[in-house]
Amino acid sequence: MTGTERIVPAIALVMLAGSLAATAARSHRGVTSPAQAVLYLQRTPTAAEVASRNTQAKYEPASGCYLGGYIEYDSSLKRKVLDFDRVLRRDPAQFEERVGRQHAMYFFYVGYGRPVPLGWVRWLAAQGKFVHIALEPNGGLDRVKDDAYLRRLADDLAATRARIFLRFGSEMNGAWTSYHN
Repeated sequence: MTGTERIVPAIALVMLAGSLAATAARSHRGVTSPAQAVLYLQRTPTAAEVASRNTQAKYEPASGCYLGGYIEYDSSLKRKVLDFDRVLRRDPAQFEERVGRQHAMYFFYVGYGRPVPLGWVRWLAAQGKFVHIALEPNGGLDRVKDDAYLRRLADDLAATRARIFLRFGSEMNGAWTSYHN
């Protein structure tokens, strides 16, 4: 196996961790700590494992993975919070109570060319959460250019001072997207 084949992209770990969080939480209750990015490890990695896997990429943990959640359409979450733009959002704390684990990040989808909910980005950052944005070029890849939208997006996200994972062209392997293949 080559070194490239052994590398697991951080985003894949985030998505896997998010999908496994509810299952894992059933056996772990009562986790409390101040608002911060929480990294869960099932076992302490050896020094050799850490050295071989540590890419030193910005925000990527040296070992383990972050738990992340997508709660935007979870109608079972009844509690709401007001983001910094005074928009009602589902309460991440209620989700974390339900699954029994704090999560390090929350994500949402944004169509390329559409505004990013900056009040929500700032609110999540104020709670010590990473922000994961799935930026989707639904109008096709030919519309993605170095233009005013892209520059403003970068400036606006930088101004939030949030820790952001930006996933461009999410799910590009699926025929349900206009930018697949």
